Amino acid sequence: MHAPAGILSLGALIHLAYWLIRNLRQIHIPLAPYIFYVPALAVFIGAFFADLPFAQFHKNNIWIHTSTTTFLTDVYNLSGILLVSLLCFVIYIALKIRRGIQKKMFYYFSTVLVISISAFYIVEWLLPDNLFFPFFSMYIQVSCILAIGAGMVHLELSPSIANRYRELIALSPIGIVILDHEFRIVDINDNARKPIVQYGVENVIHALFFNDSSLEKNGSVYDLLTKQRILTNHVMRMKDSLSDNVYFLSINASILEEEHQLFYYLSFFDMTEEMIHQQQLQQLAFEDQLTKLPNRAYFIPKVTQLVTDLQQGTLILIDLNSFKQINDTYGHKIGDYVLQHTAQILRNEIQSNDEMARLGGDEFVIYLPNSDEAHAMRFVDSLRERFVSTPFIYEQLSLIISPSIGYSIIHATISTHFEYYYQLADDAMYLDKQRIKKAREL
Repeated sequence: MHAPAGILSLGALIHLAYWLIRNLRQIHIPLAPYIFYVPALAVFIGAFFADLPFAQFHKNNIWIHTSTTTFLTDVYNLSGILLVSLLCFVIYIALKIRRGIQKKMFYYFSTVLVISISAFYIVEWLLPDNLFFPFFSMYIQVSCILAIGAGMVHLELSPSIANRYRELIALSPIGIVILDHEFRIVDINDNARKPIVQYGVENVIHALFFNDSSLEKNGSVYDLLTKQRILTNHVMRMKDSLSDNVYFLSINASILEEEHQLFYYLSFFDMTEEMIHQQQLQQLAFEDQLTKLPNRAYFIPKVTQLVTDLQQGTLILIDLNSFKQINDTYGHKIGDYVLQHTAQILRNEIQSNDEMARLGGDEFVIYLPNSDEAHAMRFVDSLRERFVSTPFIYEQLSLIISPSIGYSIIHATISTHFEYYYQLADDAMYLDKQRIKKAREL
C-alpha cells in the first residue's frame, strides 16, 4: 500500500498545481484532472500481481527490504517522472503568478513542501543508525497533500464565490468601500485605503458620505442615496487637511439589502488631473490670451445671468483712442503692451464683485452690479483719472492712453438682453469719442 499511496499523493499535488495554472492562464489539458490519478490506479492494480520482498522484519516492526524487484523499480521511475512534472508546473507558476489567490496558494504550497521535506530529513537524522523510514518520499508526499488540503479550507484558499468577490475588490483599480447599516466599514480595498490612511480612514469615509461637498451642492452622498438608492458620477470637492490642497473624487454609490440588512456600497476614484485639465481647457476657452482677462464668450452669459438675478447694474464700454495710430507708429508689439497696460489699469480700478472682459481689439467692457447713475458717473470719472495718472512707459517711450467711455444703466424689468444695453453703451461711447476728437481739434 505504500507505493499506491505515494503515487496518489504526487498525482494530487500535480492536480493542485494544474488548478493554479488553469486559473492563471486558462490552460486546458485533455482528460484533466483524471489523467493525474491514472498512475496511482495502475500502481494499485499492479501491486496485486507484483513480486514483493517479504524478507526481514527487523527491530520495532520497521520493515526493511534489501532487494529490489521490477515493480519497485517501475514505481521509483514513475515517481521520478511525476516529481519532474510537478517541478515544471511549480516553475511555470512561479514565473507567471503576479498577485491574487493563486500567488497566496503558490506561496503556501512551496512553504509546506519545504517544511515537510526538512522535517522528515531532520527526523531521519535524529533516528539511530539502525532505524530508517521505508518509502521515505511517500510520507513526505502524503504529509504535503494533507497540509495543503487543510490550508485550503482553513486559510480560505479555495476558489469560492466569496474568495473571488474579495479578489475582485482587492484588484479593482478604483477605491471600494462597503458600509453596514450603522455606517461602519465592512470592507475596503487598498486603492480606497492608501490615499486617505494618513487622515484616518473612518473620518474621511464619514466626511465623504455625509458632507455636502459636491460641485453642484445638491446634497451629501447619504442624502442622495436615501432619495434615489443609486448614485452615478457624483463629483465631490475634497480638501487635504494637511496641505490645503484640493482634490476631486468621482463617486458611484448604491444601497444593497442582504438578509434584511442594509449595506452602502461606495466606489470612487481620484479625478483631480481630469478636473485640472478641464479647468485649463475652460480657461483657454474663456480667457483672452494676451491680457489674461475674461473674453466675450465668458462675459456675455455671465452678465446676462447677473442681470436676471440682481435686476440692476451698469454696463461700461471702453475703447482706446488712436490705437491704430499707435500700432502704425510703434509697431504691433507696442500695441500689445498697451492693451496689457490697459487691462492692468482696469484691474486696479474694479472691485472683487465687478466683472470685466476684453471684447476684442482695443474694446473692453465692465459690469458694475447694483450700480445706479450716480455710482456709474463716479466710476467713469475715476477711471479717466486713472488713465491720466498712469502713463504707458516702455524704455524711452511714454504715452498717455486716452479712452472713450460709454455706459448704460441696466434694469432687468426693461430687458435682460445683453445686446440691448450693449447698444446703448456703444452709442454713448461713440458720442464720447466724438467729444474727445472735437476737443483735440480745438
